[in-house]
Amino acid sequence: MRKNRTERKKKSNEISNRFLNKNRTLNSGLAPLRVLRIFGKLLVKPKFVYICDVPYTNAATAGQAGGTLAVILKKMSGEREFRVIIPEEEYQIIEFKQKGFLGIGVINLSLVKFEPKEVFSWHCSIMIDFENFIENGMPTNEDVLKVEKFEDYLDENIKGENKEKPNALFLGRITWNKTRELIWRVFDPELTNEFLNKIIEEKNYPFQFDYRIDDDEEWKLADWHLKNIMQE
Repeated sequence: MRKNRTERKKKSNEISNRFLNKNRTLNSGLAPLRVLRIFGKLLVKPKFVYICDVPYTNAATAGQAGGTLAVILKKMSGEREFRVIIPEEEYQIIEFKQKGFLGIGVINLSLVKFEPKEVFSWHCSIMIDFENFIENGMPTNEDVLKVEKFEDYLDENIKGENKEKPNALFLGRITWNKTRELIWRVFDPELTNEFLNKIIEEKNYPFQFDYRIDDDEEWKLADWHLKNIMQE
């Protein structure tokens, strides 16, 4: 399964890079991309959540790709229990033009129908600033190679060590106007926040970046990304 994930990630990067290297003008009717930029700030304290160690198994879920989690959310209204199947990542390209700049998105198609979305109720957005770029604000090949290594490092640590019970789901990447936005849906935001703060404190990053983590149980911050791939 690890090999399959690596191959899919490599394929998504190759697809994205082919679009980045094309020099063309697009007329897109997509809505403007909302860019969130607050440096190193966790906006809301997380609600109490935990993952049970005992997985659910039954005939309906047996044989499906991905891991299975048993999750209990404790809230003011009481306890709610969810069965969560972690989907295999499947990518789709979206194209748009905003403020005269070409934009390319690679979005995880498997999250369109993923449920229950409230388990990964936090929206983590990391905005990376490219240092070298060409026409239309797209990065040079050198910067693309550097950012891909950094993205793999971020993805590995934000998801956590247990890939069968990840702390986050990768939503997608948006390359536009000298920047790349990386987006995850997160289970426990404190773990993600601690990791990103550690990177900043140790200055362990190839590009300047900032990030934002929002409580977004209804996935409203992911609407633009998921609805646009549904229209493709």
